[in-house]
Amino acid sequence: MKKIVFLITRSDTIGGAQIHIKDICISLKKDKHIPYVIIGDSNGCYLEQLKNSGINVIICKNIKRNFNILNDLKAIIFFIQTVKRLRPNIISSHSFKAGLILKVSTFFIRKVPTIFTAHGWSFNDGIPFYKRFISLQIEKILCNRVSKVITVCNSDYKLALEKKVVKEKKLVNIYNGMPLGKYKVKNFKPHKTIRFISVARFEYQKDHKTLIESFSLTDKKNWELFLIGDGPNRKFIEQLVVKKGLKNKVKFLGSKNNVEKYLNKCDVFILCSLWEGFPRSILEAMRSSMPIIATDVGGCSESVINSYNGFLINPKEVYILKNYIDKFMDEFSLIKKFGTRSFKIFESKFTFQKMYNKTLKIYKKIES
Repeated sequence: MKKIVFLITRSDTIGGAQIHIKDICISLKKDKHIPYVIIGDSNGCYLEQLKNSGINVIICKNIKRNFNILNDLKAIIFFIQTVKRLRPNIISSHSFKAGLILKVSTFFIRKVPTIFTAHGWSFNDGIPFYKRFISLQIEKILCNRVSKVITVCNSDYKLALEKKVVKEKKLVNIYNGMPLGKYKVKNFKPHKTIRFISVARFEYQKDHKTLIESFSLTDKKNWELFLIGDGPNRKFIEQLVVKKGLKNKVKFLGSKNNVEKYLNKCDVFILCSLWEGFPRSILEAMRSSMPIIATDVGGCSESVINSYNGFLINPKEVYILKNYIDKFMDEFSLIKKFGTRSFKIFESKFTFQKMYNKTLKIYKKIES
């Protein structure tokens, strides 16, 4: 039986890193281990999910996404004190800010094996230059402080080596994974109205503007677009939808805890991000037997094979995106062919059990 402490910054949103931790904690509990999650923010839907799953949660109000020297110093002190009290076998941090807290804390926590999981590097292409530069220097200075660095896609693994962020012997790639459950290739029934869906927080990175502009260019009428998520740019996108005359075609659903329910009812998944790590939302869509249209950023090309189970485009390619949207409306047989392939790729490479088994091997390796 092992005691494992996880550290993550945000509880006010549910992204890939949050779900990753929750799923691993649930499986660790089933395997008679004791997981703890140290998290910032005292409120949020994610915090509620962790507690409902019976996972031990420790809240540190000083752990925040934005940088503040006083807050961050208090967060580091709190984290060190908590670790010394809990005396865990392993510490695992996820996301840039949580990773920074852990790496600095290793100067004072020397005997506990530590892992940093990068859910997309903060110096990926597409991120504003000054942020890339600063985060790269920080990672180069501190990344080798931890026992192991895990990337969730091969492109991030290669980028870490290319930028000399961490020694190769400390680096390992473990693809993100989703529970397979009772999923199987769905029964595709042809219908007139093609339902497109995007699951993404409304912020600059996810580029909903390109998505809406592409749909505004099509002269076809047999479509609906469902948008799941909330965020600071939602109001702007709502106004853009009205301006483009698409109010009756685009549905804003807000944040949802049961995303799979909506994916199962839709036909085509779209993600227009300017940068990414390895989007979990694409894996969810593949599990629901969906063809994918995605920007060719980060590790997207490791799950979406161009012209096989979807189409890859460059960021902000409004007209090319519009053409692929039209193509799926013209050929329902393509939805069936690509969707079936998506599920088979998911089943063979991206299940949670594969990810979990590889993660446990890392736990055993760094403890020995």
